[in-house]
Amino acid sequence: MSLAPDELRLCLDPADLNEYIVRTPKLFPTLEELAAKLVGKKFFTVLDLSEGFHHCSLDEESSWKCFFATPMDSKMLQKSSKRKWRSISVVFQMCAFYFYDCLVTGETEEAHDRALTLVVQKAKQIGARFNKEKIQYKQPQVRFLGQLFSETGMEIDPDRTEALFSLKSPTCKEELQRLIGSFNYLRRYVPGIANLMQNLCNLLRKDVEWKWLPAHEASFKSLKESITESPALTPFDPSKRVILQNDASKFGIGSCLFQVHGSEWKLVACASRSMSSSELNYSQCEKEMLALYFGVKKFHRYVYGLKGEAHTDHKLIVFIMRKPISSIGSARLQLLRLKLLRYDLDVKFVPGKDLHFPDMLSRDPLKEANEDPELTRDGSLDYQDSAYQ
Repeated sequence: MSLAPDELRLCLDPADLNEYIVRTPKLFPTLEELAAKLVGKKFFTVLDLSEGFHHCSLDEESSWKCFFATPMDSKMLQKSSKRKWRSISVVFQMCAFYFYDCLVTGETEEAHDRALTLVVQKAKQIGARFNKEKIQYKQPQVRFLGQLFSETGMEIDPDRTEALFSLKSPTCKEELQRLIGSFNYLRRYVPGIANLMQNLCNLLRKDVEWKWLPAHEASFKSLKESITESPALTPFDPSKRVILQNDASKFGIGSCLFQVHGSEWKLVACASRSMSSSELNYSQCEKEMLALYFGVKKFHRYVYGLKGEAHTDHKLIVFIMRKPISSIGSARLQLLRLKLLRYDLDVKFVPGKDLHFPDMLSRDPLKEANEDPELTRDGSLDYQDSAYQ
């Protein structure tokens, strides 16, 4: 399949270079700081900077370190700096910036429009481009950093917990045991969770016959609700360590985003989806790699630009993530590996018994199956490499 020149996307693996990069500390705005700027605002626009890290040139010395050759030409990678936007955020306190996302607000429509005009003018000046498909224009409520912002304040984006609320009621003791084991993982953060679980735990006794009653359903619903109404589900904090856990079952994939607060892990968001008919035919290794890609894609706004960890219970995934891309035998695994290059995640093996939430979600996923068309666009990607079965 031939591509037009403007559709070509050059990719390289800078793993060797990354080992020698000295990273400077980044001061990201906290959610509380952003929320404080939005108090009393009635009009909101969210702009998504298209390929935000590729707008501005590196300095001369750094650019040569990113030099690479192709059969057609030689290229240099480019990165951006938020310094070019700083004049807006300092002069006009109606804008909130986080990486390449810009939230423009105003107490009145006129104030909002003036701020938005300033942002657009600055974008034209520095040659920045916005992703028109992701613009939220002049809305009374917008999604930003996993929260819903409106005139009334800030609340959790339901998309972060949809996979959790969609869990079906267990149909046997084995399924209930798996669910309780997962919820036990967060029991220290949920006040009174022992009382909520007592009615369900009684069903696991050997001398009790399995019979799911309305009282059990009510307890199960309250248990799911408690996760989002307690400190268990924490707002995202860019200064905290990021851990992404992923798992794939025979028919679904699940992913959970955690952050480390001191010695404690706290749940930030979770997601799941069913596999498409073509994905069901993937090897198990490809399914696990797909789960990792699903996780970073779903939580892109949390993990992009930050260094973190990704956990999988499939040892071959760790091996593949450390191999040179050219030596990966499976075309599909190679393509997934290319898609993961933009993320700075240290992939580690964790036994399946310790991946509580992603395992639960992958076994009871949301019905949506949004497969990536690039993974099945031509026959060459259907190649199954027995070495990765």
